Amino acid sequence: MWEEKAPKSTERRAYNGLTVLNGELYLAGGDGDETIGKGVQKYNPQTNKWVSLPAYMQQQRPITAATHLEEKLLVVGGRMVGGSTRLASTEIYDPVTEQWSYGPELPSPRSGLALINHGGVVYAMGGHDGSGYSNQVYQLSALDGQWVTKAPMNNSGDGHKLVSFQGKIWSLGGNTGGGTISKRADVYDPLADSWSSSPDM
Repeated sequence: MWEEKAPKSTERRAYNGLTVLNGELYLAGGDGDETIGKGVQKYNPQTNKWVSLPAYMQQQRPITAATHLEEKLLVVGGRMVGGSTRLASTEIYDPVTEQWSYGPELPSPRSGLALINHGGVVYAMGGHDGSGYSNQVYQLSALDGQWVTKAPMNNSGDGHKLVSFQGKIWSLGGNTGGGTISKRADVYDPLADSWSSSPDM
């Protein structure tokens, strides 16, 4: 049964990042004006209210992704506004100080990538580098560390979703170019650093 909650305080188009941190939802960036592209809102289920963070991100980030690490919010990648240039930068938000800082950059720029915190480690998968779709996978285990390249995905694409299930990371759907929408379900085993395929959706 669906239950209606408070509407967002700012209209946001697609291509934003969404994650949960300390029991609250964080919605970051997206396609729109500077207020939207740099802005982040959070939802408190106890008060049923959305509020905008007091500080903006340092870059506009349409087609971005978000997750969390070490009790902080991470917003990674995206696309430069008004062009095809992709971003490799990571921005980190500290809920205690309410300040943003830059974190370790991706080895290569990406928009439309998928992010997940799995077992206290962040994985960035796929995306578009401005010239084509990617199957690259990167791992970040600490905010003061660097992204490490892991086994690539079975297929290139962006817009896919990641979920932790049965101790592994599942990559579902996405866009593989030319208007083709993927029905694939691929499974990554972090311990073996290997991929396997599940039946298509």
